[in-house]
Amino acid sequence: MGEGKDYVSPDMLVISVSISELAATTKDAQTQANQKVVKVNDILSAAGIAQKDIQTTNVNIYPEYDRSNASGRKLL
Repeated sequence: MGEGKDYVSPDMLVISVSISELAATTKDAQTQANQKVVKVNDILSAAGIAQKDIQTTNVNIYPEYDRSNASGRKLL
């Protein structure tokens, strides 16, 4: 029987950030979201995180519907 301990400094941190935008067009929503992504990247860079260590893992674009009508959904 034995016991061992080892102490090391962490070398990686994972942070998940979600940005969501609603706009009249997909292009407008993407432009607004991209502006926020730039701000997040600037904050991370100012904190000393190298650009090579920052990555986007997923981008989704979905239409927005009005579902308040009993006859079905309507694209906004």
